Amino acid sequence: MQTAIPSRHSSWSGKEQNTGSNPNYSPWASDPSASSSSQLSRSDSDREQQQQAEQPTTKKAKRGGKPKGAQTFNDADEERLFKIIEEVLPIGADMWDQVETRYNELSSIAGRKPRDSKYLKAHYRGLIKSKKPTGDPNRPPNVKKALELEVLIKKMPYRGT
Repeated sequence: MQTAIPSRHSSWSGKEQNTGSNPNYSPWASDPSASSSSQLSRSDSDREQQQQAEQPTTKKAKRGGKPKGAQTFNDADEERLFKIIEEVLPIGADMWDQVETRYNELSSIAGRKPRDSKYLKAHYRGLIKSKKPTGDPNRPPNVKKALELEVLIKKMPYRGT
């Protein structure tokens, strides 16, 4: 059974189509001579087994966001951090480890979760690097305190060995 397939450039009216005895014939449909009986029939249990075999056995990927039980850094946490930074005046990684130890001792008393030195340093550096608010010449008090501590750290003489 041959059918005429229209080209882009021809003006095809559809009269050339040889539909035979099937009025619903479409040249773009699947081959009508292939019947569904030619496919192997499977039982429902066979299909379920195949679907289970095709599914990956890996766990779901983690989604972003804060983990359960995470606490934000509040004003009391910042005051605690500033007090410790003022006492230690950290320059290197070992001094930030001292800040971490002291901070976690005080935060456990206050019922707060412990934080690592990387997080504490990043929070402190973030306050130092923050810009003045647009339209307001005054910086927030926590940023002012962080900048004052940074001046103290930079004025200290070199404490190397």
